[in-house]
Amino acid sequence: MQKCVIYVKAMMNVKGMMNDEMVKSRGMLPGFITAQGRQSEQDTSGFVFKNCEIKGDGRASLGRAYRGYSRVVFYATSMSNVIVPQGWDAWHYKGEEYVKCTGEGANKQGRVGWEKNLSDTDIDFLINTKTFIAGDGWMTTLPSSLVSLYSPSSI
Repeated sequence: MQKCVIYVKAMMNVKGMMNDEMVKSRGMLPGFITAQGRQSEQDTSGFVFKNCEIKGDGRASLGRAYRGYSRVVFYATSMSNVIVPQGWDAWHYKGEEYVKCTGEGANKQGRVGWEKNLSDTDIDFLINTKTFIAGDGWMTTLPSSLVSLYSPSSI
């Protein structure tokens, strides 16, 4: 996703009203922004969030592994304090998630030990529409009106 805004919404109590004390006491479970999984290391899929903004009034992990070999990239994304300190939840897997971002929520202190930082070369590959996003040519099958939205000049 390019230039998106992700709004993390706080949950409501049974009566449909915010319970600030519940939020402050961490009695509310955080949500997940992503749930990604690949079948194997050779699977070329993944989620890429580029030049986005994460904000809101709730709490969330950047993601959780849906299967083994999960891959999620947040690149040049502004993260507010809605991101939980550990950043990620592996569920039953140690995912393959990466972050290179700014903002209070991008603070690496308290992050899970398996979070990775990519080299500039790896990041360039993963955010480039010709190498990762449309590596198998799927974008050539889109109607021309949609292709212009995802062309390298617009991304």
